[in-house]
Amino acid sequence: ATFFDLADWGDQNDAMVPFCASGSLLPGIQDSGITNDICSALSTAGNRHCFSLASGSSDYAAVSLCAQFGSVLYSGQNTTITGEFKKLSVAADDWSSTQTTTMINKKCAFYTKVDLQGSEDSGRVINAISFSSYGEWIDDIINLDAFVNSLKVALYNVLANQTTKLPQTPAGQQILISAANDIGQQYLDNGYLGPREYTDPDDGIKKQTVGFEVLTQPEDILTLSDADRADRKSAPIRMRVFKAGAIHHVDVTVDVY
Repeated sequence: ATFFDLADWGDQNDAMVPFCASGSLLPGIQDSGITNDICSALSTAGNRHCFSLASGSSDYAAVSLCAQFGSVLYSGQNTTITGEFKKLSVAADDWSSTQTTTMINKKCAFYTKVDLQGSEDSGRVINAISFSSYGEWIDDIINLDAFVNSLKVALYNVLANQTTKLPQTPAGQQILISAANDIGQQYLDNGYLGPREYTDPDDGIKKQTVGFEVLTQPEDILTLSDADRADRKSAPIRMRVFKAGAIHHVDVTVDVY
C-alpha cells in the first residue's frame, strides 16, 4: 500500500494519518519549482484525515504532534487544542524564509525556531493544517470526529439503556433531544464550540448563538410518516454547531501622539 492508500483509509475510517516529512523527501517539498513532491500530491488529493510535518532532525515529528491531540480530555473544561505553536519532543529546525513559505503553500507543517527581534523561541509548530480541500486545520477534523462520535454514543445509550422502551411520542423524542443538548454543552465546555453571530439559513435573520442549536422539537415526532413509524424511527435530530476556532495571527495598529 502507498501513503495515498493510507490517506484514503484515514478518510474512510475517520482516523488521522500523520506523514513524517524528513530525509530525502525534504528537498522536493521545500522547492517551489517542484510540483510532484508528496506534499503537493497530497494537497491536490485533498484528504481530510491526513497531515504532514517536516523535520530535519526526526523521522517521527508528526507522531509527536499526534500525541498532543491524543491527550485531549473531551469531558474537561477548555481542553481542546490547536496544533499551532505546540512544542514537540524533537529538535527544532532553522528553516529559511523561502523554505517556510514553500512548505506553507504546500500545506506542510513544520517545527521551527522563531526569531523575534533578537529573542529566539526554541521551537514551535507552524502551519498545523491538514491536506483537506476545505482548508481545515488538524484540530478542526479531530475535534469534529470526536463530537460526532460522542453524539452517536449518547444517542445509542438513550436507545439501548431504557429499562422498558423509548416511546414514539414527544416525551420519547425529548429524551433524545436532551441527549443531543448535553453533547452540545459538553463540546461548548471543552472549547470546541463557541458563540457566533450568523445568518439563519431558514429565515434569513441575523442571530447570535452560544455555539450550538438543536432545532428538532419534541412535537416533530407527531408528524412521522407511516413508514417511519412502522420502522420505529424517531424524528430526525437536526443540529447546528459553531466552532470556536483558534487565533493564530494578530494584527496590531498603534497610534502614537
